[in-house]
Amino acid sequence: MNFEEVWKDLKAALRDKQHVRTLARGNLNKIVRIGENSIVVQNTNTLAEREIAKGDFEYAWKVLESKGKLYMTDLAPELHGRKAIVMALLNELSYVSHFTKPLSLQISGQEPF
Repeated sequence: MNFEEVWKDLKAALRDKQHVRTLARGNLNKIVRIGENSIVVQNTNTLAEREIAKGDFEYAWKVLESKGKLYMTDLAPELHGRKAIVMALLNELSYVSHFTKPLSLQISGQEPF
């Protein structure tokens, strides 16, 4: 799937959401802003805002698409400090499923390679 389609779908999926929880720890993050090239979230515990660049999502999506499954370790060190929220936000796509042991994402209906 073309990443531009994924990006459009992700922004649409988040448009009506106010919060998203990380998948492992359940940390609540407020969706502050959805921009053309980034998504800004705020951790409700620390109140720290983080701007997640479109490129971070593209990197994660390419790994997910190429391997068929995406683990947190696949995103280190490239997305250091942003892995959990990137995975949580990608999980908001209707065609992405998550698994807990071990924590991973998979494109729904697609078998890992």
